[in-house]
This record gives sequence, structure tokens and C-alpha cells, in this order.
Amino acid sequence: MKFNKEDIANKLDRFLKVGLYVWVFMIPVSIGGMNTMAGILFFVFLFRMILKRNYNLYNGKLNKAVLSFTFIILLSSLTAYESYLVIDEFISSILSYLLIYYLIVNLIKDNEEVKKVLSTYWVASIIAASYAGYSHFINDVARASGFTHNPNRLGATMMMFIIFNFALFLFKENKKMLFLGLIGIGFGFLGLVASVSRGALIATFIGTFIISLLKDKRVLILFIVGALLLGFFLPQNYKARLEKLSDFQSNNVQQRWLMYKAGLKIFKEQPLLGIGFNNIELIYDKYNLPQVNYEHVHLHNLFINVAVEMGMLGVVNLLFLLYIILKKSWVLFNKKQNFLIVAVIGIINGQIFYNLVDTNYHAPEVALIFIVFISLMCVKEKIVINNF
Repeated sequence: MKFNKEDIANKLDRFLKVGLYVWVFMIPVSIGGMNTMAGILFFVFLFRMILKRNYNLYNGKLNKAVLSFTFIILLSSLTAYESYLVIDEFISSILSYLLIYYLIVNLIKDNEEVKKVLSTYWVASIIAASYAGYSHFINDVARASGFTHNPNRLGATMMMFIIFNFALFLFKENKKMLFLGLIGIGFGFLGLVASVSRGALIATFIGTFIISLLKDKRVLILFIVGALLLGFFLPQNYKARLEKLSDFQSNNVQQRWLMYKAGLKIFKEQPLLGIGFNNIELIYDKYNLPQVNYEHVHLHNLFINVAVEMGMLGVVNLLFLLYIILKKSWVLFNKKQNFLIVAVIGIINGQIFYNLVDTNYHAPEVALIFIVFISLMCVKEKIVINNF
């Protein structure tokens, strides 16, 4: 029997594409399913790469920046307090981030396939929002986690879902998309309110504000009026949590300031490569910080967190990544005002704010959704270029 590499590679590509759709569906609804699909697809991906090395892994500024950031993560193990923590997080999370990015940019080819990925994500997120709403409003769970690890992660996923649907609604291509956008916004807010996440709510307003600004002045005015009115309808427990943000004596605010101060101090001591990726939990013993009463695994600010764990090299590379992504999205928006591109712009801005007061890139159920959007934007870029 003749061994045909081309035929086997094509079959593996079809398997990987179907597996990718299943994986995208699993991300909002099942942590176990998400991790299982990541493991299966990773080994199939490796076999496919050994069989035929024609995937684009290196070409382009974004690919190079992604690989450079990955290298710096691994490099930080050289100065890490505990190197095994770097490797552990790299294997358990970072590899899956790389995998979903490379699968999408290499396997998703046209608008129909982009829509299949987005439709799969939309349905799964509706299910996740429904379950979160049921937990909070029917089962009286004070802060619902949904299918995620904690309420803040649920809030972050719902934030991106609302922004996506808001873009779908405003930059619709037909009436069906307008209807789907409205449904998505409604269910998204159901899940967000169930999480009672303050950072996610504010980030949602920022992302949707940017999208309104990109549409026109009339929409922007309506958005501001709508946002003010929404404040009257927020549940009292949500309002109470928001009011605490102005209380600098509250535990949450104080804890963040203490972590930021500690982070800047540590960065000054180890400015080049930091203390090692995923090593934050060790600073409480190393730096004797009894005033911080809970040993967090991150410092509630992505940029300080990266500075502490990966040093100046990590911060510069992170900023370069953000610059490339923002530039790509803006250039594409000026070429074609597609709802996906608009959604990505809104989501990036929402995520930037959210990660000023929290850190969610270490949460796979959040980071993978964000990377799906960025990857689909890259696919859309190729489609737009080919059509010009």
C-alpha cells in the first residue's frame, strides 16, 4: 500500500478543522472538554507538522512577536524562583494558546469558515450565559461562576461576548444578524450581572463605547443615554460593589495598591527577566508581605505582572504585540468596516482596561476566546487583501 503524505495531511487537516470547531464550542461551556480537546488536537497537530511542514508559523510581524513572547516566557525560567512553575504553566496554558492561534490562521480560509467558528462560539456562549443566570437568579448563588473557575473569569468572557454582539448589532450585514446581536447582548448581560464583576462591567462599557464612537455621533449619544439608564436597573448587590470602588479604605482597593507597590519594588530589583513566569505566588514568602492577606497568583494588573515575572523584555514584547494587533485592526477597519473587525477593536480596548485592574491571560477560558478573535481577524486580513 502506497504511503501518500499529501492525502494523509489533507485528512488530518479536516480532522483538525472539525476538532477546532468542537474546541471553540467547549471553551465557554466545559473546562474539562476544553482541556481534553486541546490535548487531542495538540498531538494531531504535532504529527501533522512532522508529516508535512507547510503551516505558516514564522512569517509576518505578529507571528514573530508571538514566538518572541513565547521565548521570553521560557527564558524567564533561568531567573525564576521555581523553574518548574514556569514549565508547568507553559505546558498547561501557553501551548494551548499557541495551538488555537496557529490552527485558526492556517486552517480557516474563507468567510464561511469564519462564520462557522463565530456561530459555534455564539451558541456556546448563550448556553454559558443561561447557566450563569440560572445559578444566580434561580439558585441564589451570590456571584455565579458559570462553567468557569470563578466569577471574574465569567465576567471577562461575558464582557467579550457583549462587545462582539454589540458590533454585530451596529455593523450588521442583514436583519438576521441584527436579531442575533440583540439576543446575544441580552444573554451576555444576563451572564455578566450573574457574575457581579465590576471590572468586566466597566470594561464592557469601554469596549461598547469605542464601537459606538466608530459608528457615528447619533449612536454615541444613544449609547451614553442607554448606559446612564442601565445604572438604574442594575441589581442592588452590583451597585453596592461598584460603590466600593470609590472607598479607598475597602479591602479590595487596598489590596490592589499594596500589590502594585510590591510589584514595582520587585521589578526594580530584577528588571531584565523578572522572577519567572507564573512565580507571583512565591513573592509573599520571599518578600514578607503580611499586609497582603491573600496570596494571589497574579498582581491584578497585567503590565505590572509581566514586568515582575518577565522583566523589561517581557513588557516591551507585550507592548509590541498590542501595537501590532491594534494597528492591524485599525488598518482593516479603514479598508472594510466588518462587524468582526469592529468587535476586535472593542474587545482589545475592553481587555486593556480590564487588565489594568486584574489579570486574565492566565485563565484559559478567557485567554482562548480572546485569541480566537485575534486569530479570526488575521484570517479576515488575508481575505480582505486577496479581494482587493
